[in-house]
Amino acid sequence: MKWIIFNLLFILSFSQLGLFSQDAESQLIKMADEAYRQGDYLAASTYYGRLVNDVSNSKLEHIEKYARALFKNHAYADAAQWYEVLYQADTLKKFPETKFWLATATKQNAKYQEAHILFSEFLVENNGKDKLLAEKANIELKACKESIRWKDNPLPIKIEHLSPNINTPHSEFNAFQLGDTALYFSSLRLVFPENLNSIFPAIYISKIYRSTISVAGYSEGKEMPLVINNPETHNANFCFSPDKNRLYFSRCKNESNIQLNCEIWVSEQQQGKWKKPERLNRRINAPGVTTTQPFITSFNEKEILYFVSDRAGGYGGMDIWYSIYDEGKYQDPSNLGSVINTKGNEITPFYDEKNGDLYFSSDWHPGMGGYDVFKSKGALNQWEKPRNIGYPFNSPANDIYFSINQEDTMAGYFTSNRKGSLYISGETCCNDIYYYEWLEKPKQIAFTDTLFVEHVDHSLKIKDLLPLTLYFHNDEPDPATTKMTTTLNYKTTLADYFGLMDIYKQEYAKGLQGEERIKAQHDIEIFFNDYVKKAYTDLQLFAEWLKKDLDKGNHVKITIKGYTSPLHTADYNLKLASRRISSLKNYIYEYNNGVFIPYINGEIENCRLELLDAPIGKTEASPLVSDNPNDKRNSIFSRAAALERRIQIVMYESEKMQSASDTMPELFLAQKEMDFGEVKNNQEYVLVVQFINSGQKPLIIEDIDVHNSGVEVDYRKLEILPNETSDFVIRLKTNYLISNKPIELIIKSNAHNATELFLIKAKKIE
Repeated sequence: MKWIIFNLLFILSFSQLGLFSQDAESQLIKMADEAYRQGDYLAASTYYGRLVNDVSNSKLEHIEKYARALFKNHAYADAAQWYEVLYQADTLKKFPETKFWLATATKQNAKYQEAHILFSEFLVENNGKDKLLAEKANIELKACKESIRWKDNPLPIKIEHLSPNINTPHSEFNAFQLGDTALYFSSLRLVFPENLNSIFPAIYISKIYRSTISVAGYSEGKEMPLVINNPETHNANFCFSPDKNRLYFSRCKNESNIQLNCEIWVSEQQQGKWKKPERLNRRINAPGVTTTQPFITSFNEKEILYFVSDRAGGYGGMDIWYSIYDEGKYQDPSNLGSVINTKGNEITPFYDEKNGDLYFSSDWHPGMGGYDVFKSKGALNQWEKPRNIGYPFNSPANDIYFSINQEDTMAGYFTSNRKGSLYISGETCCNDIYYYEWLEKPKQIAFTDTLFVEHVDHSLKIKDLLPLTLYFHNDEPDPATTKMTTTLNYKTTLADYFGLMDIYKQEYAKGLQGEERIKAQHDIEIFFNDYVKKAYTDLQLFAEWLKKDLDKGNHVKITIKGYTSPLHTADYNLKLASRRISSLKNYIYEYNNGVFIPYINGEIENCRLELLDAPIGKTEASPLVSDNPNDKRNSIFSRAAALERRIQIVMYESEKMQSASDTMPELFLAQKEMDFGEVKNNQEYVLVVQFINSGQKPLIIEDIDVHNSGVEVDYRKLEILPNETSDFVIRLKTNYLISNKPIELIIKSNAHNATELFLIKAKKIE
């Protein structure tokens, strides 16, 4: 039962059982298994809990089921405790996924550093056996690191837990404010209580409610009329059409005792009353699958219905789909694509029509908890990479159903089972509705990540990057040779080197146990991410700034030192160091299709680039690094040995030719083209291109010429101070595209280079 997805908590009451005999124990096992099979995880965890009271005599299967039921019931702390018990007791590794679920439960207790270690341990133990869990564990490693950063940098928002007039100890979700006087929401509540004389269990049904908002707050929620809240089904997950005259919602019922099936229905409003709803056609409600969580919005003068389904053709469990609604008909649904949808579940879509942003929740994209809220700019199946919207919107629990108010776009609602929610059993068991309000205007993010200038401090100078250190695998490039040069580019050797990280972790941790093993693997991971990867980022920035320095008419000399670890003879290592320097030279020669070659060859008057070699070999290697070829752990795979296999740009000399250009503004674009790929007719794409004034005087964009009626450009003729960021907006209207040839934007400014060229590529398909 996909009860998490639909937020329908089927909580079946149970009577207290006394001490039980063997027959009673057998009956208890049947009850526990049946409760779990039906998705009643509260009852299942209670029954399994009685079976594992005596751990020494309990079966591993019962402990595993108990831990799993606790986790499914969102009792994260108890689940982590029992997964730890299972891991210690399961000496034969009958349940090899235990460490993964222990790590997951630990993460959902906000213990991100501890969870990071556990996920790392799982990857080593798993050793590629379960590829799906290994892929998810790698995502979670990133999520643990990011979660610490998000929590340390909270967003400027105020969050309010709605009053008991709205929230109950059961489950409330899917809040939407209509105007400024009405709040609609869904709730799962008890409609048939259990009593001691009854042979029937308690029954919970979800319904749609309406509350009035006044200066006194929210009134008690009143049920929508029976024409909407069918008493024989769950009714929830609603949305209004753009004109507010149609109400879309889900009706869910049990097709069997374990499978909940949902379909989307719609009711029209006439003279202030809702008509009898109709089920959407089979294009939307495909037979035999679940279709739920509709959200309808306007786009290009047509209505688009976004919804969630586990139908065939998706990427994982629940995916987000869309259908164009035109002249009263729904077109065949299309998947939003792999940028949004993953191997996990993507749910609760909300589209902000004003800003072109899709908000949704996912349990696969890197997040702080189980489900986090993400944001992506675009429409239909054209999307930018989703961004986690951050803390405190997201928490270690599940955060879903994000919405923005239409009257006040600085406020809205979301649903969460975070600590502080009302609950029946366990402080994170049940969903409540939360109101949020921005305390300051949220920053807008560029449509395309690749054109967004970030993580670059342009107040730095090129010498601030020195010494720039680059790293190599053992005996690379061109192992077992005595050549002094190589044809390989450093970028190629780096890609191969980074692919060896898991082998380094495995080899360096070989023979170690417990905390020592974890620390060894962590040391290697830090080296590859904080040294090897960062070094290449610095190299790219160095090359970019070097080109700008040469363009100013400067004569530049660069000195490159090459080092090796103590393995091999002094003569061999000297030649190896020379090959490593040669690979960096090749990178510089081939950078950006050879832009530096004219400077190296002296083809440009009064301007030249000189690359000076200084191979050192092992003469300056640390005496603490092993030179024993039989001790591969310490001589090859240790962090200490890896730090020795390097080259460094140690000196940068620039003979400046003083001129007016030295103090002029400089327009720096993060990227100089955008390829939209194949685009359909009658669509509009919006691209925000950011740039920086990297010069020393104020920059002014004087004009942006474009000779194509399919492109419009908006920009500001304001002074942009040194090191300040600004942007211009490109609107691509496909129905006006003249041809498929690249479109040139000529940016004219008062910068040293008075014109900059920006290319737009798009291929229109009919």
